[in-house]
Amino acid sequence: MTFFMIFLLPALPDDAVCFLAGLTRLKLLPLFIPLPFIANSVGWYITEAGRQPWIVVGLQRTAEAVSPNLTPGEVWLTLIGFTGIYLLLAVLALFAALHHIRKTKVNEAVD
Repeated sequence: MTFFMIFLLPALPDDAVCFLAGLTRLKLLPLFIPLPFIANSVGWYITEAGRQPWIVVGLQRTAEAVSPNLTPGEVWLTLIGFTGIYLLLAVLALFAALHHIRKTKVNEAVD
């Protein structure tokens, strides 16, 4: 994220850096497409760890925190379901982004 923020700050030699690297901002931006999905997954992981503070600090054992009414099949069904939904959303977002990128015309700058 810090690398991307450098391009938003004025008075930095971002044009020189891009020129030396042979990249333009348009070539770099598609590399940032997966960042929302990564941020979402990391946020979910941290949230779920925060929901179990007694287990994390060792005040309660994991065996004591498990719901007795939840079956392993329900856990797997939920895991597979959420994974499928997130994969579907990722594919749709990637398809939409690529469709928009291909459809957008870039005008060449006249020097």
